[in-house]
Amino acid sequence: MAQKPGGESNSHVGRVFGLMDLLGAETSPLTLSELARRADLPISTAHRLLGELVAWGGVERTESGTYRLGEKIWRLGVSSAWERELRRTALPFAHELAARTGAAVALSTMIGDRLVCIDTVRGKLDSIRLTHAGDDLPLFATSAGKLLMSTVDKTALSEALRTRLERHTPYTQVLPRLVVAQVEAARQAGYAIARAESSPGQSSLSVPVATGIDRTPMALTALVPASDANLPRLIPPLREYAQLISREIANPG
Repeated sequence: MAQKPGGESNSHVGRVFGLMDLLGAETSPLTLSELARRADLPISTAHRLLGELVAWGGVERTESGTYRLGEKIWRLGVSSAWERELRRTALPFAHELAARTGAAVALSTMIGDRLVCIDTVRGKLDSIRLTHAGDDLPLFATSAGKLLMSTVDKTALSEALRTRLERHTPYTQVLPRLVVAQVEAARQAGYAIARAESSPGQSSLSVPVATGIDRTPMALTALVPASDANLPRLIPPLREYAQLISREIANPG
């Protein structure tokens, strides 16, 4: 098989994966010309390959005409062996936590610059809106997003603030300096809170789950009605179960 300098493949499949590698390495969408230049491809070839990826769902074309990785890639990421193992390990503890507190419980992770749901467990209230495994979650309007973004470097945070701030409810904070303050508060406190910022009438509190060096980070989240004014009471049980999950990940069985 012909190889480009540096070991990149000249095959059709190699070019496709090369484009996805470029998109996955960036926190913001790329233009056609940027992708063609970085992949060392003619614009016509890059356009054709991107069209195939868009049709498959692995790449999305934005309203401005730029490209980013698509939802199918994030769903495949959550279906990987490591994410499946996270789900298998954490779900029994999530069920115990939901039964103990009455809150709905969610597990989420970062894949690239996307916050993705690993799984959810319903609590005592049917009114809480739950997402599904593989769903893309609001990055800065959720407690899990604020918490996990507090672990990234300043460059990645600045880029995400430039491209991923969206208003979901009247309470969503979209001023970058205030969002940075929320992220910094989460870093210092070791937990994050979001009050009716991603879903009307719904608040959340998240704590981190230690998964090990160079492994996908994870957040453990409790979801309650926005009328619940005593969210901090959930910090001790959330941290307790986060430690249990972390220990099980480190010492399976």
